[in-house]
Amino acid sequence: MRESVSLMGRYVLLLAVLVGVTLFAIPNARQAAAINLWSVRYAAEVHNLPRSQAALPLPPDGHPRATLWRAIRALNNSDGRTALALSERLTTEEDRTGLQIMARAYELLGDFSAATEIWKETGNSDALLRVADSATEAGYLDEALEAYYAAWELDPLEGTDKLASFLERELDDVAAAEAVLLQSLASYRSSRGRPYWLRCLVSILEAQNRWSEAAEAYQQLILAYPLLYPGDRKISRDYYEMAWAYHMSGQAQEAIAAVEQALKLNPDHPKKMPRSDLLRRAGQIYEFAGETEKALASYRQVLILRPNDKTAQEALERLTGDQ
Repeated sequence: MRESVSLMGRYVLLLAVLVGVTLFAIPNARQAAAINLWSVRYAAEVHNLPRSQAALPLPPDGHPRATLWRAIRALNNSDGRTALALSERLTTEEDRTGLQIMARAYELLGDFSAATEIWKETGNSDALLRVADSATEAGYLDEALEAYYAAWELDPLEGTDKLASFLERELDDVAAAEAVLLQSLASYRSSRGRPYWLRCLVSILEAQNRWSEAAEAYQQLILAYPLLYPGDRKISRDYYEMAWAYHMSGQAQEAIAAVEQALKLNPDHPKKMPRSDLLRRAGQIYEFAGETEKALASYRQVLILRPNDKTAQEALERLTGDQ
């Protein structure tokens, strides 16, 4: 038994000597061992660190990914200058990782135009929208506009309403916002984004009292719902809003048809549209159209659901002559 143990010890000692000799004899062997040891340590530490942790171990200089990991570490530490300098050593035609790090570094440094150009080249619309948001928050509206337009061109589904909203709210350029919406609506007739774009368009048209056009946009919106939802789903609130647009444009019969369709659909979507609000609007539309009996019936139903409704009470007094 002792001889067996002794023999095993000799083998272990011999193996250790051979490994040691090999490490010193083979060029770069010690460096390779250091790199492998760092990689094992890195994997172990990263596995146990939260994703946002920036204090990761640095790789030895000979590691093939040393520059990449140092650049990522710089980004995690919001050190844009270091990340930018390192990214220039990473950028090649075959590997775009360096370009992506460079773009993020430019974002950190506030050079939003430079970041936009890179994200355009790599075709990353999500990153462009992030740049646009950051530039807007920083007050660089020209740079934000450039990024929003680039995102819109790459991905109209995500970029259209964001660009239109930016033009309208931040730049007060309603005409440009409308032009963007109309172009996307004309170019992408089967896009799931159409309901969102039409809602933005309706908002612009109503704000300008272009009620007839708003009513037409509501019609398109209702027809576009199957693009977003399966089946033939119609929402009573859109008929409710369309009825008012017709009413405001002086189209009484179209307003009645729309509000009656809203009343018909309302039981299917009670959370989307309180029935008392819908009945009040129906009363107003009937009253305007000269349908006094229908108006009275609608207002009375409002008071059943909401006894203190001032609008319905005043309408009943006005139509019946009771003071």
